[in-house]
Amino acid sequence: MAAMTEENDQASRPRGWARRTAGWVVPVLVVAAGVAAFQYLKSSRPSSPPATPEERVWQVDVVDVAPGRHHPRLPLHGQITSPDRLQVSAPATARIDRLPVRDGQAVSEGELLVAFDPADFEPAVRAARATLADVEAQIERERQGHEFDRSALEMEKAIVENARRTLERSRSLSERDLASSSDVDNARDALNQAQLARNSREQAIETFPARLASLEASRESAAAELARAERDLARATARAPFDGIIGSVTATAGDQVAANTDVLEIYSLESLELRATIPARHANELLGRDSDQATTASARHGGKMLDLTLARFAGEASGEGLTAIFTFDEPPASLRLGDVLRLDVARPARDGSVPVPYSALYGNNRVYRVVDGRLERVEVTVLGDHRGSGEGRWVLVESPALRPGDRIATTHLPNAIDGLKVEPRGEAADRDAS
Repeated sequence: MAAMTEENDQASRPRGWARRTAGWVVPVLVVAAGVAAFQYLKSSRPSSPPATPEERVWQVDVVDVAPGRHHPRLPLHGQITSPDRLQVSAPATARIDRLPVRDGQAVSEGELLVAFDPADFEPAVRAARATLADVEAQIERERQGHEFDRSALEMEKAIVENARRTLERSRSLSERDLASSSDVDNARDALNQAQLARNSREQAIETFPARLASLEASRESAAAELARAERDLARATARAPFDGIIGSVTATAGDQVAANTDVLEIYSLESLELRATIPARHANELLGRDSDQATTASARHGGKMLDLTLARFAGEASGEGLTAIFTFDEPPASLRLGDVLRLDVARPARDGSVPVPYSALYGNNRVYRVVDGRLERVEVTVLGDHRGSGEGRWVLVESPALRPGDRIATTHLPNAIDGLKVEPRGEAADRDAS
């Protein structure tokens, strides 16, 4: 019985192994068939041509090169000043009676600026006149006394002679005992008194020129004091000496001000100047110009262009450069002292210079021209600013490599290099339209 069971177990073992093997072989065969099918489909698909990258074309604006004779412009900043700034001050300690003008007011020649109280000046005028009159009276009295001394001197000389003869007679009589010694003494005293009076008169006549000179000096001093007092009285009323602008007013009617205290300031529009510091590297260039070649400039003020001319240079230079003084051809009424203007100075003209927009510059020493649709680098020298015909800032450059008709790219590209493919905007527009 046991033997039969063992035989049955051995017979059933191969059949179980076959069932287990068939359980994992089938999935493997399915996967392998799928992979084979994928590889067949991949290898049998139609092939496409490889993609070729297309080079980008940059759109740029261009300007044609036209070398010529142009003036480089030197940009500066200058301040409005005036050499004819009149300070109206108090001639003496006084009270302001009238002050009808205000800061910034335009006034005409002869218009009242300030009037001080005349009561503060008239007493000094009267006192000076009285002093002068007193000195003149002393001079007249001295002259009359001199005339009297001259006529009295002749009589005193006669008195001396009479006294001398009287003394001689008294001595003669005394020698003959006809007169006493006291008579002789009396005659001698009378002679001495007569000589003393004559000597005093002669001294008065001799010192008359000195006394007269002293009195005349006093008269000059009194006259000067009177003139000063009258001048102060005349200056008590100040009027505009020219058409101008009131720069500043530092007092008001009713104020008591001390002598020489500034009350207001007035300046003329015709005398306005613009002072600007020219860098040292350009100062010598302008200084060396011929005197018959005027240096011109322009400035914008209130939306209007103003023309200026270089009048002179300051007498002293500084570390920043040399101060140039410009005058306005036609100063507008809107200008004021202290205004700061941007100034463009015309430097000496340069032949063969080329104006280009500032955007055409790269590194301040090169531009790119368009040749056969690609950029070509050109080294240039920047001469200065230029008053271009287009918008924005323009500069003047020069280079022996630039030729008339060349087209300079004016669109500033961050990746500009030699050989970069570009297309002028005008040509691109024409192509799109066609």
